[in-house]
Amino acid sequence: MQEPLERRRETLRDIFKGIKAAPVALSETLDSSPTDLVRVAKEFGFEGIVAKRKGSFYESGERAGAWVKYKINRGQEFVIGGYTPGNPFDALIVGYYEGGKLLYAAKVRNGFVPVVRREVASKFKGLEIDTCPFSNLPEKKRTQVGANKGRDEELRLA
Repeated sequence: MQEPLERRRETLRDIFKGIKAAPVALSETLDSSPTDLVRVAKEFGFEGIVAKRKGSFYESGERAGAWVKYKINRGQEFVIGGYTPGNPFDALIVGYYEGGKLLYAAKVRNGFVPVVRREVASKFKGLEIDTCPFSNLPEKKRTQVGANKGRDEELRLA
């Protein structure tokens, strides 16, 4: 525990040297600027970077600041193509455009406090259509909730 990071890594490398399929792998040390590391992580689509300051010591149970976590926020614009009914809706059905087609991405249920849910639902008025806007909407799933048990889940298109 009193050895710096580089020495502890050398020790681990020696331990894993003779093991063909170790259950734990030692990552390589990357000597690059933070700017270059972030650029490459973005290029490869990584979620982020976790790094530890050179020369740092192991501190059991401590948050000493030697670790750095850098989250790369990748974004995607989504379009609301429909919703499942509820009070006032259960979930939004969202997608994204690719090659001129609206592709289904996911149902979004979380993150709506009641007042926001009502505000969002009020924006659907007058936007309903009879045809599905998604070119790849998955088949309806059976729901297991309350009075709808055993009935197909309904999708309203907006």
